[in-house]
Amino acid sequence: MRNLSLINLYIYFRGLPKTLYFNLRYLSFKQAIRLPILVSHKVYLKQTKGKIIIHDELKFGKIQIGFHDVGIFDRWKQRTIWNVTGTVEFKGKAKLKHGCKITCSGELTLGDGFVISSNSIIVCRKKIVFGKGSGVSWDCLVMDTDIQKVRDENNVHTNPNKEIIIGENVLIGTNAKVFKGVNLPDNTIVSACAVVVKSISEGYCAIAGNPAKIIKKGIYWSV
Repeated sequence: MRNLSLINLYIYFRGLPKTLYFNLRYLSFKQAIRLPILVSHKVYLKQTKGKIIIHDELKFGKIQIGFHDVGIFDRWKQRTIWNVTGTVEFKGKAKLKHGCKITCSGELTLGDGFVISSNSIIVCRKKIVFGKGSGVSWDCLVMDTDIQKVRDENNVHTNPNKEIIIGENVLIGTNAKVFKGVNLPDNTIVSACAVVVKSISEGYCAIAGNPAKIIKKGIYWSV
């Protein structure tokens, strides 16, 4: 906990009861006492079922849920929601910032270095994969389901859930939406307010619009 401000120390310690509960709920005692997952006191643990898989060494604070300030939001009023009955797999470090919402009854995989910002939502009913170094900005929606089932006159289910596969180093911009069945290659930039309903066949590009399409090639993003 080096170089933490007093306010950050206060926030981490205030979240200690939820952090302990969360680690003990999902990990073995030997793993849990290392506190690889830090949980803010502002996180609403709606459902803590299913399981968590963590790859690589279990270091203190490797995964952080409900922390990290975003300048345009009030972190004291934003509430992160964890609603999980499925499987969440962490390939490495991850930051699920304050105010984001995760609901998963399927299989959700988060690559090393994954970040999701405030007010963004992931709804996983089947399978969603984020590659290494990918990030989701604020006010975004990634959803592999239509939630409601639609049937035809023969009672056939016409809108099944479809997996979403997002490659490495993909940036999903502010207020963008990515829907079921989409595959985004490595080094794709999804512009602000884009609505992605179809897969993109090539990486190193920017996509925009509704429905989103390639607007520029030969580029990638970096922090």
